[in-house]
Amino acid sequence: MKVLLLLRHAHAAPGEQSGQDLERPLDSRGLKEAEGAGGFIKTQGVNVDLVLCSPARRAQETAAKLISAAELQAVPLLDERIYEGSTGLLVQAVSELEDNNEIVLVVGHNPGLSDLLHLLTAQAIALRPAALARIHFNISSWNNLLEAKGKLEWCVQPNN
Repeated sequence: MKVLLLLRHAHAAPGEQSGQDLERPLDSRGLKEAEGAGGFIKTQGVNVDLVLCSPARRAQETAAKLISAAELQAVPLLDERIYEGSTGLLVQAVSELEDNNEIVLVVGHNPGLSDLLHLLTAQAIALRPAALARIHFNISSWNNLLEAKGKLEWCVQPNN
């Protein structure tokens, strides 16, 4: 059994200039949203084995706030493919994970995460900032990600 959690980064400050997208921080609303997502993870009793994160500042800040609020021991692993965000790259990144990671959290961006959710579960849900989805797979290896249909167990979206 494998569990994949998808978390879209929380609200970020608007981009100042082109070329600065990677450096956009969370705004005050986003900081609260990320902390709230972490509180939700804690109340669900979810223990994450690995956090796979976009290198974008807003994604890293979202992951850090969630990890702190959820009291997780995970250290984010940055992966450029999460920032680039195509469905193919996201599937590739997850498929290459070590199989000792049973529960993995991916912190990234739209439209990639919403597209991945749809591909893996056939559920068409537009993930808003700080939305968190949990997908269960009856597989023993991440390499078999596309061979079994994932079951969407829940999806929580912050009130915007």
